[in-house]
Amino acid sequence: MWNKPKSHFVLVKVHHGAWKFTFPIPLFIFDDLLTSVLDLVVLGECFTSRLKLPKIAIDMILRLLFEIRQLGRWQMADITVCKSQISISFY
Repeated sequence: MWNKPKSHFVLVKVHHGAWKFTFPIPLFIFDDLLTSVLDLVVLGECFTSRLKLPKIAIDMILRLLFEIRQLGRWQMADITVCKSQISISFY
């Protein structure tokens, strides 16, 4: 069976002339943050029963993040204009 490793980071690379910058963003931080916010929203629903939309939206974002992580390594964007370049990759 072929198993792809899960993505753990988003790498944002910026090249502008001689200046280069790579910024890794760990995906598990977003997962933990959204899970914590979802817990707070569920707690808030105990006091007001009309706020169902935030729970649904956060749950959908968590599912999207899970699916993105399951794709493994892939490049989302690679944009080059003159001597400037921006690329977004999942590792």
